[in-house]
Amino acid sequence: MAQSLEEIKKRRESLPVFRAKRELLQAIYRNKTIILLGETACGKTTQIPQYMLEGGMA
Repeated sequence: MAQSLEEIKKRRESLPVFRAKRELLQAIYRNKTIILLGETACGKTTQIPQYMLEGGMA
């Protein structure tokens, strides 16, 4: 069954990385390189690229 956009949004916002979205994007804008450490399944791999795309970095 296909997920609604609202369900997808809720799932994305439930990931731990979402709470740090603003700070992460600021760090990426301000620095040539960053090192991001986080627990498995916190959203590093799936969400950071999307945040960057949404933020106009791609």
